[in-house]
Amino acid sequence: MLRWLWRNLSSLLLALVLAITVWVAAVSAEDPVEERTLPNPVPIELRSQPAGLMIVNQPPETARVTLRAPQSVWNGLSQADVELWVDLASATTGEGRYPVQYRVGARPVEITRIEPANLTLTLEPTASAVFPVEINIVGEPPVGFRATAPQLEPAEVTVIGPDSAVSRIATVASEIDISGRSQALIEQIEPLPLDENGNPVAGVTLQPATIRVTIGIEDLGGYRSVVVLPKIEGELEPGYQLTQITVSPTLVRVFASDPLAMNELSGFVETEPVSLTNVTDDFERRVSLDLPTGVSIVGEQSVLVRVSIDPIETSITITREVEVQGLEDGLYALASPQSVSLILTGPLPVLDGLQPRDVRVIIDVLGLAEGSHQLTPEVIVALPEVNVQSVLPDTIELTITDTPPPTPTAVPTQE
Repeated sequence: MLRWLWRNLSSLLLALVLAITVWVAAVSAEDPVEERTLPNPVPIELRSQPAGLMIVNQPPETARVTLRAPQSVWNGLSQADVELWVDLASATTGEGRYPVQYRVGARPVEITRIEPANLTLTLEPTASAVFPVEINIVGEPPVGFRATAPQLEPAEVTVIGPDSAVSRIATVASEIDISGRSQALIEQIEPLPLDENGNPVAGVTLQPATIRVTIGIEDLGGYRSVVVLPKIEGELEPGYQLTQITVSPTLVRVFASDPLAMNELSGFVETEPVSLTNVTDDFERRVSLDLPTGVSIVGEQSVLVRVSIDPIETSITITREVEVQGLEDGLYALASPQSVSLILTGPLPVLDGLQPRDVRVIIDVLGLAEGSHQLTPEVIVALPEVNVQSVLPDTIELTITDTPPPTPTAVPTQE
């Protein structure tokens, strides 16, 4: 038997090889092997980066991977089955070329190509430095106000990054615009590391990344902002209607050296009279303000009044008292002026039947503290056919106090 096996060993081996070949061919025909590139790139992980060294260039974060696998395996294969990484355990300062290593979680799968197959990395020693934060203030508050020096929390930051980047930093700064601000400013800002030419330095991080900046705005005294109310006189020609009156600016800054004169000043000032007599078209006119003795306007000594006039369609002018909402218990509010004039348009029968509840002028003071505030009233019209063309004035000074106001004297209003 052994002699027979020995004499026929070559034939037996040949038969085995042929059988395996036939089996492999049958399997391949039923489940062919395909080479494809994954549709989505695979992330590259950087591992074992030495302490005290930082990567200063921007290497690719992903790679394209080409695989060979049976068709049945491809049906469930994705980039999540492939793991790519670069081992930096032996990395040193300077530029180096590091191979992308891989692992495949599915079987049987063969990686045939990785693009890129290597990463070129430049490493530098990590450096840090502490810089005071500089705040560059742009603009000025209104006349009569003064900005205080910025208060920073914290006043300095630590910059961390590659030595070449940290050494280029000349200052850490930010810019804040206070133009026209009459109240304190509190902001969270992100200061920027800048070189000696004022250009941002990239590749570094700040700790903390944001700081709190507080800039106080002080009232110098003797100054006050008041609403401008245009004074209109005369009547239009028959067949024409007044559709809009605007004034620019709506608020002016006034000054009085005598505190008593300033205290007696209401929340608004009127312009010199603007006549509508013999007028049939839009016009604008620069007029002075009717100021009490001892009170002067700061800056431009006149305001621009614009009047819009159209042929009569259907409009009326009504007066409504200002309603205050959202006032906290124990507080009182006094509006100046206490009523506004509204120009409304709509169908004549609807306008003729307007009731006080149909048109309301509301100021919401929810959350406001005691003191004087310039606020824009909200006009609520219950009738959809009626439109508000103009609100005069469009800004109301509202004083919130814990002292009850004196009982007002009833004054009849005319619509």
